Amino acid sequence: MFDQIIVVYLYLFFSTMIIAFQFALIFGAPWGEITMGGRYSGQIPLYMRMVILFVFIPILLLVTMIVLVRSGLTCEEYYEWSKSAIWFVVAFHSIVSISNIITPSKKERMVWAPITVITLGCVIYIAMH
Repeated sequence: MFDQIIVVYLYLFFSTMIIAFQFALIFGAPWGEITMGGRYSGQIPLYMRMVILFVFIPILLLVTMIVLVRSGLTCEEYYEWSKSAIWFVVAFHSIVSISNIITPSKKERMVWAPITVITLGCVIYIAMH
C-alpha cells in the first residue's frame, strides 16, 4: 500500500501541474508553442481556451477523481466501478502520451512528453494494484 500511495501522490502532483497549466492558458499565458502541437505562438485563441475550459479540464478532473477512487482515497462507494473506469484513464493517458511524443513541437515534446509518460506509468501501476 505504501508504494501505491507514493504513486498516487506522484500522479496528483503532475495532474495538478497539468491542470494549472491549462488554467494558465485559459487566462492568456503566452505558452502556445508548448501545447497543441505548437501551432500557436503566444496566447492560444479564445475558442481554444473555451475548449480547454469546457472539455479538457473536466476530463482531467474526471480522470483524477477516478484515480483517487481506485486508490481508495475517496468515494469508497464507487470503488467497484473504478476497477473498470481506471482503464479509461489508462487509455486517455496513453493517447495524451503518444500525442506529446509525436508532436511536431520540439518544445512541447521536451516539456510534456516526460510528464505525460510518468502519469501514464502511474495510472498503469494504480490500475494493476
